[in-house]
Amino acid sequence: TNATNSGNGADSNNTSEVDVTNETAVETVNTADVENNLDVDVNSGNNEANKNMGDGIVTTGDASVDGSLVNDINSTIVNLDDLCGSNCASGGSASNSGNGADSTNNASTSTDSIVDINNQNDLYLVNNENIGANSGNNDANKNMGDGVIVSGDADISFTTVNLGNNTGINVDSVTFNVLDNRSEDLLITFPTDGSGTTAGSGATNTGNGSGSDNTANSSATNSTTIDNTNNLILDNNITINADTGSNEADKNMGSGEITSGDANITSNLVNF
Repeated sequence: TNATNSGNGADSNNTSEVDVTNETAVETVNTADVENNLDVDVNSGNNEANKNMGDGIVTTGDASVDGSLVNDINSTIVNLDDLCGSNCASGGSASNSGNGADSTNNASTSTDSIVDINNQNDLYLVNNENIGANSGNNDANKNMGDGVIVSGDADISFTTVNLGNNTGINVDSVTFNVLDNRSEDLLITFPTDGSGTTAGSGATNTGNGSGSDNTANSSATNSTTIDNTNNLILDNNITINADTGSNEADKNMGSGEITSGDANITSNLVNF
């Protein structure tokens, strides 16, 4: 927005005035009701080598689970530049230039940018997770020879990430990585650039004649009101079981030998 008095004659009286008001209203309502029922069971066990005339031998492979569950729900991203454009970033200019002697020149601009953001997020999220890996529960009983059991490893690596009811103003991106075997703190970084809400203006008097009276005023006001309401019910029910044991090598005529593998669990839960 520009207001200019230029090239007017001597003894003239000139007024240039511009008033601009930009009003933007954004209202969002996000409602989500989500229930995840996840049942994962990996099994290489529950084997039998019983009542053999010779040896009873059971060797199981590894039972492994590697996975993740990610919920990204009710996210609202608002960029103020997209709402009010250049008027949100700068005011106008007022100038008096090249006017004649003894002239009176008044130039003024006023720019008001008003942004009202009303956001409501309602989220009900339930995660029911039952995750199991089993290489055990093997039997080598009542054999005429030896009873031998060698069970494999049971490995579970699982990550649950819940992103819900997040509202970002002038956020370009939110990036994070969750590694299934991480044990250190999770670090989430946000961009620090909050540009788009600064105001600038200019007022100049140049090259006017002798005895002239020149006034130039420019003002810019940016007003942003944010009303954000979040309602959240989050219920995580997570059961994880890794089993290589519960093996039996009983009542054999020879020896009873059991070698159980490792049972390893790595679990991450992130609520954000």
